[in-house]
Parts: sequence; C-alpha cells; structure tokens
Amino acid sequence: MQNEAVGNFEDLALAWKKYEDKILTPRLALHKRMVVLSEMKPTGNMLDFGTGIGEPGITAARTFESSRIYGVDVSEQMLLMANNRKLELAIDNFESSLKSVPILNFGSDFFSAAVSAFSLEYSKTIEEDLAEISRTVLNGSAMVVALWSEDARKNPFQWIIPTAIRSVTSATMLAHDVFFKFSKDKTLHEKMKRHAFEFEEEERMSGTYHYDSLAEFWHLKKLLSPAVNADLTQIDDPTRSQIIELINEKLSNWIKPNGRIELPFEAKLLKFRKNAA
Repeated sequence: MQNEAVGNFEDLALAWKKYEDKILTPRLALHKRMVVLSEMKPTGNMLDFGTGIGEPGITAARTFESSRIYGVDVSEQMLLMANNRKLELAIDNFESSLKSVPILNFGSDFFSAAVSAFSLEYSKTIEEDLAEISRTVLNGSAMVVALWSEDARKNPFQWIIPTAIRSVTSATMLAHDVFFKFSKDKTLHEKMKRHAFEFEEEERMSGTYHYDSLAEFWHLKKLLSPAVNADLTQIDDPTRSQIIELINEKLSNWIKPNGRIELPFEAKLLKFRKNAA
C-alpha cells in the first residue's frame, strides 16, 4: 500500500489501543464463527490476512492450540498490539509479520485455511494480494472473508456519516464507495474467482456497539474512520453543520434515556473454496 495509506493505518492502531474493548468485544462471536467456517484443522496452518490487532487469528490460536496461525498486516503499530495481546493471553502458536509488498513470505500450499476480517476492501493491491493468497493456500481449503453489510439500518456505525453526506451534497465518499462496491456489486466474488476461489455460502452476523455518550461516538468515529472524517472536515459550513445535524438526528434512534448509545452492526461472512484446476 502507499505510504499515505499506511499512515492512516498507524492512526487507526492508536485508536484501537484506546478503545479495544469497545470495538473488539462485540465482535468476538463473529471471530469465532469465522474460525468455524474456515474448517481449520487442529494441527494446520492458517493465514489471517489483514490481522490488525490479531483477529480472528488469535481466536483461532486459542481454539486450536496445536495449530499455527500467521497474521500479516501493513501496520507495525497494529502488529505491536497483536503481539502484546499474544503475550497477555500467553499464546505461543500465533505469529505476525509486516506486509510491505504484495509477496507473502510463505511457501506454496502452506495454509490449510485462511481468514480476513474487514481488510481486503482496503487493499490497493488486491489482485496481487489474492494471487499470493491463492498461491499459499492449499487446494480444497476454505477462506472466510468478513465484510460490512450494505444495509445502513443494520449497520449505522459504518454508513450513517457517508449516507448523510451524500444526502446533503454530491461529494464522493471513497470509503463508502468501496464498501458499496464489495457489498452489493459482488466485485469481491469476481476477484476471488479469478484467483481460483469459488464462492460457497454467505452468513450474516449481528451485534451491538455501546458508547457512553454522543461525544464518545463522534470521537471514535473520527479516530476509526479517517477517510470519512477527512471528507467531512473538508466540507465548509453551513453544509457541514447541516450534515452533522442530520447525523445526530439519525443517531437519536439509538440513544437511550441515560444518554448511552447502542448501535447495531451486521457483517457478511463469505465462504470461498480454493479450487484450482
């Protein structure tokens, strides 16, 4: 990825470190389900592409203690956090490495399973990445990819700001466009198929994020969605004020009497099968 993109991931890592429990805990069931769908063998090797702070790889490592899980990511800060979590949990079968180029430092047919949670859609070298994943994953093995649902009502954390901006302006939201392309237009299916991964099934999983206040929501949204926030701050008043007012109005649907916010989320778990001719 380009240096600018890596820089954004470093900022994201700092946000994760501060708010790990707020974001990670609601996703634990999703990570466990990804491991099940991956058909991971108790003594096999798994690739966690875009592992971030180590998920779902660390979940897989705790489930199969005799396996080896290899997480790769573009962010050194993210991997540092993953390694810290590994030490805190006393896990010795999870390894992580920095991915600075599309080439993966693993032999052909090395992995018997692969997972990727909310990361493939950000890749600027996705064709090269998928070619490398295909090379290193054993024929007949499963790969499970998690993407956000395209339904804004079920996924307001991901969609509420981009959709509000689109409703007030004609601005093009890069992050929103990427989510839309992968979620609705089956672009990922087409790319996976080009690299010998056949689509098998889709599952939906939901959960809830909890925020102590509207101010905390905004703080996390700005930290965890740098691309969206950059577009929002570049819009001048009074338009920006109109957008923020609209967002707060939409958020009122999830604000409890005590001021806490409970935002639902929904993810799509896509299962593919490596089926090289």
